[in-house]
Amino acid sequence: YIQNQLDKLTTGLVQIVQQGIQIDDQHLNVRILWARGKNLFKQNPLNDTNSFRLEDYVQQKSVLNHRAMRKHGLYINHCGMGSMHESIFYGIPQLAFPLFVDQIQVAVRSHQLGTSLLIDKDNFTPDEIVYKVETIVRNPEIYRSN
Repeated sequence: YIQNQLDKLTTGLVQIVQQGIQIDDQHLNVRILWARGKNLFKQNPLNDTNSFRLEDYVQQKSVLNHRAMRKHGLYINHCGMGSMHESIFYGIPQLAFPLFVDQIQVAVRSHQLGTSLLIDKDNFTPDEIVYKVETIVRNPEIYRSN
């Protein structure tokens, strides 16, 4: 990530954590687990390790298979082939944030399959992050069923 991209992504994610997501009559509190986050940040963006957790490394398959991910979870990733396959295998929708050429092709295919929404790394806003996360979480019949 370049700093501008990281700042916009973080701003959108912090906004989602602070406001939560409303689905019908249910208010969802949002929690972020950012793998390799400790390498990107000098301190936690929220100073709240319960809601915004930064780790050097996580067992990706264990996280994707966790019960908290099954109902309303989503996976924001660079859309490498391994990440996409694991997300599809565990039935977790993706917010695809491709960084390099082959990842763009994988992200487009994931979107065509109905398992993700795309973020253009060079042209996005924090509000777009919020909107697309809410869209995926509010529409499990679209993104989770595929």
